Amino acid sequence: MHHNAPKNDHNLAPLRAWLGVENPYSPAVRIVSKDEQGRWRFYQLRDRISVDSTNEFFRKYKEGKLKEFHRSEKPDNSHGPIKQTVAKNYMKTVTSHNYDVLSIIYSPENATLTDRILKIMQILSKVMGDLDYLKFVKINAELNSDEHIPQRGYPYIRLYKKNSGVRFNEYEGLYTASELSQWLSDHLGIENPFLKVMENMKNAKTSSSD
Repeated sequence: MHHNAPKNDHNLAPLRAWLGVENPYSPAVRIVSKDEQGRWRFYQLRDRISVDSTNEFFRKYKEGKLKEFHRSEKPDNSHGPIKQTVAKNYMKTVTSHNYDVLSIIYSPENATLTDRILKIMQILSKVMGDLDYLKFVKINAELNSDEHIPQRGYPYIRLYKKNSGVRFNEYEGLYTASELSQWLSDHLGIENPFLKVMENMKNAKTSSSD
C-alpha cells in the first residue's frame, strides 16, 4: 500500500496501524493472509521496491520461504497501575524472573467487556498494591502480533508466574472482582485481599449503624 493523505487525515490511520505501516508517506508493500486456524499473517517487503523485488517477494511467499512480519506499536513509557505493553516488550515483561504478571490481551472490538475487566484489574492493583512481586499489564492484540499473542477469542486473562518462562495459567471464570481476585490469590498462595477489604467495609458499615 502507498498512502499520501495529508498529515491530519486520520481516516486510514487504523488500517495503517493494523498493517504495521509506521510512515504514511513512504511506499509499503505487505502480503496479508489468513491461515487455516483463522490467524492473520503479515509479510513485509524489506528490499527496495521494484518490479523484480516485488515479483521475488511474491514468489518466496508462494513457496513458503518468507519470514512472518510481527507488528508492534511504539513502546509506551507512561506509568500507571496497569502497564501498556507492545509486541516488542510483551514477552520480556511477562516472563520476568523478578515478579508474577497478570496480563489481559484485548481488542478494541470487544470494548465493553475489555473496559469491565480493566476496571476490575485496577481495583485489584489497588488492594494488592503492597505485593511488590505482582505486576499488571495489558496489550492491544489488534495492533500487536507475534506467536505468543492470540488473534481470536478476546479477551484473554493470563497469569505468568516468575521463572516459569512462557508457561501461563489462563483465567476462565466470571468477570467479577471477587471471582478474579480469588483465582489470582489461589495461584499466588495468599489470602484474598479483595475479600478482606470487602469484609472490613461491611464490618465498618455494621458498626456505624449500631
